[in-house]
Amino acid sequence: MSKSGLAYIRDYYQVPAYLGVRVRLEDGRWAEIVGSDRAYLEVLVDGDRTKSIVHPNGCGYRPEGTGQRVDELVAERDTLVARLTEVERDKATAVEALRSAQRDVERWEADWQTERRVTEATETQAEQWRVSALKLEGEWYATIDRAATAEARAGALAAVLTDLIESEPEPCRLDHHGYCQEHFLSQPCVVAAARAALAAAGDGAKGGTE
Repeated sequence: MSKSGLAYIRDYYQVPAYLGVRVRLEDGRWAEIVGSDRAYLEVLVDGDRTKSIVHPNGCGYRPEGTGQRVDELVAERDTLVARLTEVERDKATAVEALRSAQRDVERWEADWQTERRVTEATETQAEQWRVSALKLEGEWYATIDRAATAEARAGALAAVLTDLIESEPEPCRLDHHGYCQEHFLSQPCVVAAARAALAAAGDGAKGGTE
């Protein structure tokens, strides 16, 4: 059939078979009506260079002049779907990144709490050591002070005892009651006691009781 065959197809099959009308084939591909072959349509499938023959009832039609706009809308839809898919993918990535960051924050907070407890325990122990050290230092200074005081008192006592002994150089003479007749002091003789104390202290004092 010639181009007039499209009129026959339109009348017989009641389809909008016009030149340039876009049709969707049964396999899902899109094509454009470019002519007719007897009672069949000649179409050019998108991407093909040769014509194909299809039955008028074997495809879906678009009204004449709407094919380009529909293709644009389909392309826009596909673009939007692709963008939406990308947004959803980015959203999933962002959510996972947020969850990972939250896990990191929780881990860092736990580590910080652990370090804080360790630091507080260390500071408490250090304070206890400091207090103990200060106490020991105070006791040490007190011991030094007591030793110095005792040394001073011992020196003074040794000097007094030495003077007493030197003033009474004679040895003791005890009577039958045990009283010292030489120094006329008390019983026992304090001079003898002083000499014994000095001897015990290692001052080298001479003399003694009889």
